[in-house]
Amino acid sequence: MITFYTAGPWHDRAIVKGVRDKLVEADYKVNSRWLDIPENPPEGMSYEEYQQMQARNDLADVVSADVLMYVNTGYKSEGKATELGVAIAMLKPIIIIGDRSNNIFLNLGMPCFADIDAAIDFLKEEEYKEMLANRGA
Repeated sequence: MITFYTAGPWHDRAIVKGVRDKLVEADYKVNSRWLDIPENPPEGMSYEEYQQMQARNDLADVVSADVLMYVNTGYKSEGKATELGVAIAMLKPIIIIGDRSNNIFLNLGMPCFADIDAAIDFLKEEEYKEMLANRGA
């Protein structure tokens, strides 16, 4: 089963959760723990410790995913940009939902779709399935 990491701005977390839910409905696995964590740290944990934990979890999730689903709502997010950089460095397949004009690295030939439904249609195409299979996904 192909595992996705869904990157997007915290500000638009509800939108990214919708993308995650559609991927799961289409029988894909999503490992983006950041979508379900509380906004504030648990009692007894400092905010700094909480952010460190979240950053480590996000990096581990990007590394262990087969594909990065980059949800670009246009809202600036340094975390989303960092996750994109990690995926590019690891030569992971990346699929963009939204616009590619606000980040130069989104112009590296990655497929880009207006919405998750179009991206899922693309994922079902045999050529893309074969490409992922050849990458060990």
